[in-house]
Formats: sequence, structure tokens, C-alpha cells
Amino acid sequence: MPIYSDSGNRFVVDQVPRDAKRILDVGCGCGDNAALIKGLNPGVCIEGITFNPTEAMRAGHVLDRVHTFDIEQGSPADLRDDFDCLLFSHVLEHLREPAAAILRFLPYLIPGGTLVIAVPNVLEWRTRLRFLRGDFGYADYGTLDRTHLKFFTFNSVIGELLGSELRAHVTVVKKLGDGAVPLWPIRRFKFLQGIAAAIDRLGVAIWPNLFAQQVVVIARKRDANP
Repeated sequence: MPIYSDSGNRFVVDQVPRDAKRILDVGCGCGDNAALIKGLNPGVCIEGITFNPTEAMRAGHVLDRVHTFDIEQGSPADLRDDFDCLLFSHVLEHLREPAAAILRFLPYLIPGGTLVIAVPNVLEWRTRLRFLRGDFGYADYGTLDRTHLKFFTFNSVIGELLGSELRAHVTVVKKLGDGAVPLWPIRRFKFLQGIAAAIDRLGVAIWPNLFAQQVVVIARKRDANP
């Protein structure tokens, strides 16, 4: 069973509201994103869910509570329904029915609460180059992780994950891309890093389906009684 541990995903974490008090990190891995969030907002309470007992043990050192549970089989029986943010960071691509999983956990989000979703973009330029070379080999990590069951693009993600049933309950606030333009000569020089970062932002803004390595969707749960 793969163990997902890294230094956290700062771009995704930056989309989590700073005033969030209770966050449910669905697919929390070893708690790397939670550690970043707590560094920015020490008073926040974060609960996480992972199917991997080793990840759960490691995440337990960071999160306030960790549930070891298969989210494709339902949801933990002892979850409270007062979270003001649901975070799905690079977990939905591992599921057979990702949209159903989002809908299953939506009742645990308070009205007006924020839904943050992050998935890889399978049409990012690096992957396109692999396809052009005739290489569709799976890997142990990254966009073509061998445990990925679903693939999304910047253009398709909302339609695939937030279809009509979910859109009846949430309002999409924004969709963001994060990635890089191929600028190998420039990146060699530290004094040009600022220029490279500016070009990256411009490239992702103009051609997100080509240059965005990951896509983040932010949505807000509608009030049941508007």
C-alpha cells in the first residue's frame, strides 16, 4: 500500500481560508498539508481520513484526529457535521467514483463552508511530451501514478467532479492552475528566478490546460434556506 508523504502542497494550502476553524482533510496522507496549515493558523482543528494505517500513525502526530477509513465505502460514523472547510488534495484521482465521494462528505460541511479540491492535470506539457514519444508507462508517483484511476484536465475538472447533482449544493468560486513553463536556460541563474516565476504565472494564466501541472477548484456550500 503506497505511503504518500512530502513537504506539503503550498499552492493548495494557500487556498484554504485563513479563518477556518475546523478542517476535514479527506485523504490526509501523512499530514504534510495539515502541518503547513497549522503553521499558518496554529489555532485550527484538523481532522484527517486515510485508508493507510502507516499514514494514519504518522499523521496522528500532526492532526487533531485521524480516521482510518476507506472513503469509497462510506464515511466514518463519528464525524461531526461542523467543518467549515473540506480539503480533497490529490486524492480524488485515486477513487473509482470521485464525484460520489465529494457528495458523500458534503453534509459534514457547514452552509457557507469552503470546498477545496486539487487534482493533477493529465494534459500538462510534460505528460503531453511523454505521450508524443509513445510513452504511457505508469510510475510510482506524479500524474501517471499507477494508483490513479481517473484523469482530469484543467478544462474538464469541474464537469467531471462537480456535475449537476453537486452544483445544486455548491457554488464554484474559482478555478486555478499551478505549474511551470519550460524555461531551462533561465532557471539555471538565480538572478533570473523572479523573471521565470512571472513567465510561469503568465503561461498558466493564458494556457492553463497546457502549463498547469495541478488544478485547484474552490467552491462554497450553499445555504439550505437561502
